[in-house]
Amino acid sequence: MRGRKVAIYLIFPLWVLCLVDGPKAIELKSVCPVLEKLILTVVARYGAAYVAPRLMIELFGFQFLKKAPVKANKQNSDTSKQVAETISGPLGEAINREVDAIRTAKHYN
Repeated sequence: MRGRKVAIYLIFPLWVLCLVDGPKAIELKSVCPVLEKLILTVVARYGAAYVAPRLMIELFGFQFLKKAPVKANKQNSDTSKQVAETISGPLGEAINREVDAIRTAKHYN
């Protein structure tokens, strides 16, 4: 189940989005074992904080969210917004304000 959650909230660099549409990642993983290797490669190349922020928040309690994916494209911005909403407390509120400001500036709302 944890792997399924990770696949839903992955933030891929733009070149990977051409290969894997985020919402289809779960479906593809069951028929395409290469997808797991692709995910691990992307995480290794770009870093878990960029690619798998929800995993970092849930497993390790990290209270931060990289801003670059919020700016990258609408799909990554939408995923980042969903992840930001899972961060609680005053820091979570500050992160959500920053994410909302970036999304407004980029016209992703």
